[in-house]
Amino acid sequence: MAELRVGLEALHSLSPADRAQALLSAQENQWFERKSFRVSPEKLAAAIIGFANAEGGVIAVGLSEGEVETLPPEKTLNQLRRTPHDWCSPIPRTRFDAIEVETPTGTSELLLVEVEPGEALHETRSGEVFLRVGDSTMRLNATQRDELA
Repeated sequence: MAELRVGLEALHSLSPADRAQALLSAQENQWFERKSFRVSPEKLAAAIIGFANAEGGVIAVGLSEGEVETLPPEKTLNQLRRTPHDWCSPIPRTRFDAIEVETPTGTSELLLVEVEPGEALHETRSGEVFLRVGDSTMRLNATQRDELA
């Protein structure tokens, strides 16, 4: 996770146009994933839990099909920011950061969700457990859950 933090600090030092390009061209991996602003809180919770149960990571929200999306209404942003509290148990340590990016039609913002590795097993409110493995978030079965715990 230390290497990722250095990457995030470098990201903030880039121009808004370079930030967008860096996030759009970055390869999704064990520590990085892109999501659309249309992501449901349940799907975002699965990604957050997957990172929390692994080594942590960053989710860039507001990118879809190789483009920066239009900023949604504040109500949608607030629902996304509440995801760890509303959908995860225990609540993972997360930090939400809005960063300005430049698009062909002007400026916009993306939501970066930094997830710290958890000290406990994290699950959804309905008891589902996820784990980030490579560039995927996997739902764990009962045996895998017990092994992770």
